[in-house]
Amino acid sequence: MHTATQTKFNNVKSAAEALEVMGANFEVAPDNLITLGGSAIETHRAIVRTDTNKVIGVVGNRYMPVQNTDAFAFFDAICKSHKAKYQYGYVINGGSQIMLQAKIGSDYEVRPGDTMQNYITLVNGHDGIVTFQAFFTPRRLFCANQCRGAIKDATESLKVRHTKTATIKMEEGYKILAKSMEYFEHFKTLASELAQKVVDQKMIDLFLKGVFGENDTKQSATKLEAVNQLIHTGKGNTGKSAWDMYNGVTEWIDHYRYSGKEEEEAKNTASAILTGVSVKEKAWEVATSLL
Repeated sequence: MHTATQTKFNNVKSAAEALEVMGANFEVAPDNLITLGGSAIETHRAIVRTDTNKVIGVVGNRYMPVQNTDAFAFFDAICKSHKAKYQYGYVINGGSQIMLQAKIGSDYEVRPGDTMQNYITLVNGHDGIVTFQAFFTPRRLFCANQCRGAIKDATESLKVRHTKTATIKMEEGYKILAKSMEYFEHFKTLASELAQKVVDQKMIDLFLKGVFGENDTKQSATKLEAVNQLIHTGKGNTGKSAWDMYNGVTEWIDHYRYSGKEEEEAKNTASAILTGVSVKEKAWEVATSLL
């Protein structure tokens, strides 16, 4: 289960300031691992927060940690050149993953009253699972859905392995991230076309089958019923367009996928951003195939 804390920034000027405000300006260091019997584990090391001495990851012995300040510093130049603003920060699983989100560009409407905002999401991981990642995230203002879609000929993400040259590569990543506006422009065009594509219930049923596959379990039936309901009555949805179909899936993932405590956690935290990505991209693929 993911645990995450969210910080909303108020006029933060730099990544270093954002990390300070959200309590993520700590450093990490590798430490040796030993068995209960006292034998050294040569193949792996622990990653430890130096401020708390807590282990936040176990990695291979070639893994080189990238400090949060080093990982995010390059993005300040992008904020300046593209007039982006840091708006959200997340500390995940005690600091094993750190996320910053910056709003970039102007708001736009996919259809009257349905406003989208564009975010660049940056993640630095210390757990050996998540490398440094930067990806482009359209966000629907209606219900804060984090949208994702693989778009042909448009760069949608950057991943950097934690090596000795990782920081240099991230600085070079500025050229890739500058292409974010190309990605967002593609997304805007396709989203508008989805909003104009009329669908009926038969098409919705085929869409759900294409996204979630064949499954006759009671749990699957409950899920499909919930998503179908959101397609028709989710925030801003009427069940009449392919855009409604796609938003029914994203709203379910970001706000209703979990139950109990996990549901509350997933609503406005990194859990909803980092999980369910492949389902969102599948929903985008199936929806746009109708165009």
